[in-house]
Amino acid sequence: TRGSSNRLQGIEISDDGTKLFAIFHSTGGNTRLLEYQLSTAYDLSTISIITDAGIELNDEVSNPQGIRFSPDGKRFWAVDHTGNPSTQDVTQISLDVAFSTYSFTIDGTVSISGDILQPRGIAFSAAGLKMYIGSDRDENTMDEVFEFDLVCPFNIIEGKCPSVTENSVRTGLA
Repeated sequence: TRGSSNRLQGIEISDDGTKLFAIFHSTGGNTRLLEYQLSTAYDLSTISIITDAGIELNDEVSNPQGIRFSPDGKRFWAVDHTGNPSTQDVTQISLDVAFSTYSFTIDGTVSISGDILQPRGIAFSAAGLKMYIGSDRDENTMDEVFEFDLVCPFNIIEGKCPSVTENSVRTGLA
């Protein structure tokens, strides 16, 4: 809400339109992903918060600038814009149940520092083998989109690739 110390920094809606996820950052440095239920798909007038879900991300994400869910809803990423060029990150979180933050694992964080000074959003190719990060370096230079090749679909953390038999894209690559 206006004047509040909490700032909405990104939203995602599940493919079936019954869940909305919002990541907030407060001026006190707290970061939290909240999960909401939409009793009528894609109708915000039917929204209610799921009080036993959500994820506190204070240690992983200091200033989120966007989130993105995998197509199967079992993984999501948060882009962190710290304001310090040496600490721009993407954090990956896996969910035990698709589009449910009730039970999760924080897989880890990967640095995207260097040319990406102010990451603002994240997207993936349809097959999940490319990740894109948007950046608005500063007011004097052009906005940019950076492309990253991934070893396995919808994964940025070493050791978290699904087995080849679980993913038809990787079966084709094998």
